[in-house]
Amino acid sequence: MVQFTDVTPNSAQRNWVIDGSNYALTADTVSHFFVTVGYKSLSLVVVDSFGCQGVSQFIDTIQVLPDLNFDFSANIRRGCTPKTITFQLTQDPNTPYSKSYSWAFPGSNNPAGSGKSNQTRTYNNAGAFDVNLVVKLDNGCTYTTQKPGFVQFADSIPPQLKVRN
Repeated sequence: MVQFTDVTPNSAQRNWVIDGSNYALTADTVSHFFVTVGYKSLSLVVVDSFGCQGVSQFIDTIQVLPDLNFDFSANIRRGCTPKTITFQLTQDPNTPYSKSYSWAFPGSNNPAGSGKSNQTRTYNNAGAFDVNLVVKLDNGCTYTTQKPGFVQFADSIPPQLKVRN
């Protein structure tokens, strides 16, 4: 969803046409949800407090990207502690924008990481732990992949022995 705000001085009334949808007699801010990808244009008709009208077209003002799905996997997801795991991107869509990567590994020896490259972490405690990846594009878009309880570990069991005579 995108919000547009009319900042025209002394505007009293406005009508918008956004990607073929009409918004008549709105407040100064209108929200629109785009359903198709590509460059989008809009028109704004403003009437001021004197009844004077102005019309503007904003061509290719918005670029709607396809939904980008980023994903990752791990070489190990279950086992006994301590366990060292390597996480790697399995889906990294190509975009015309540069990307920055932030990883979160709660419960590991190093709970934060950055960079696209493989991330290796050691888990010393039992439990189910989330793993999260946030990818930020330089156009301002942010994509988050959250995997609750993605890795699960149990404490190693010390052997026990009962001897009978």
